[in-house]
Amino acid sequence: MPTQNRCKGNVLISYLIEPFTLPPWKPLSNKHTNYWECSEIAKIFSSRGYNIDIISYKNKKFIPKKDYSFVVDVESNLEYLSPLLDKNCKKIMHVTSAYWKFQNGVEQERLDALFERKGVRLEPRRLLSPSKNVELADYIEGLGGSFANETYSFAGKSIFSIPVSSVCTYDFPENKNWNEIKNNYLWLGGGGAVLKGLDIILETFKQLPNYELYICGPVEAEKDFVDLYRQELYLTKNIHFKNKLDVTSKEFKSILDNVIGVIHISASEGAGAAAIQAMQAGLIPIVTKQSSVPTKNFGMTVKNISVESLTESIKELSDKEASELKELSLMTWKYAHENHTREAFSKSYSDFVDTILHA
Repeated sequence: MPTQNRCKGNVLISYLIEPFTLPPWKPLSNKHTNYWECSEIAKIFSSRGYNIDIISYKNKKFIPKKDYSFVVDVESNLEYLSPLLDKNCKKIMHVTSAYWKFQNGVEQERLDALFERKGVRLEPRRLLSPSKNVELADYIEGLGGSFANETYSFAGKSIFSIPVSSVCTYDFPENKNWNEIKNNYLWLGGGGAVLKGLDIILETFKQLPNYELYICGPVEAEKDFVDLYRQELYLTKNIHFKNKLDVTSKEFKSILDNVIGVIHISASEGAGAAAIQAMQAGLIPIVTKQSSVPTKNFGMTVKNISVESLTESIKELSDKEASELKELSLMTWKYAHENHTREAFSKSYSDFVDTILHA
């Protein structure tokens, strides 16, 4: 990716290659936020006069053939790349998750808790590779919310926080019938159903037949989870399993119009992008602290990750008057629109790049 300006040097980005290889008829508008964000990082460095090289964060065989002024890595490549880089190259860690030891530990804890309840051992889905990125990085920036950033505090390094973007925004739902839908909720998420608490959510709604749950995510890719929760996913009347939906689609928008809140009780999250996406439609968040999703004065944080605690939060929110629900929804919508857009990401990342260029 050559710069249009006078070249000041080279930047290596170890992240995603798909944003640069997808054909033009497959836009990034309905992909995960990190596709667009990776592309934007490259554009920001390019606009400041740097040539850009892109490799996959999974690539462990790349051998640098040129000097790099900066290298940006998203997971664990700084360790193998560092001895191959020019001594003056500045190494940047782009945070998209909690610290790997923390996340791997809490996923195992969630799986162990499920085994205690159900007597079935499921496979871990969101294990992160061991990484010394945080120790090797000259700069740390990224999407980590306040909790995720805390998991890196042992390194004693400051983190330049970048707000996660959203795939799209929506108009505020002025015409919702709040009384009619006040018991309806959404779970929106990616892989790692147990890490993200979907097991607890399903068990909760199975015991709450007067409350509706819509599930949107690639759950069917986790066969062992589907086999264990087949009754809840497919045969429970108040649970509506939609698998993975395009968040820009009419079907997804219809679901947003018929729920009041998004439930996101993850045990480990970088920035809770799925919940933030739902908040763009004014869905009131019910989250864990570990979800790294701010609740400010509009959302709810569950006391602990259990059926009992989640049930308490759901009933507390649904019992509110329609006028209060609308007000909380509007506050949620305003927060998401003011803080989690592509424009906000671009400005924040540009500020970061300008800061290190003038360091």
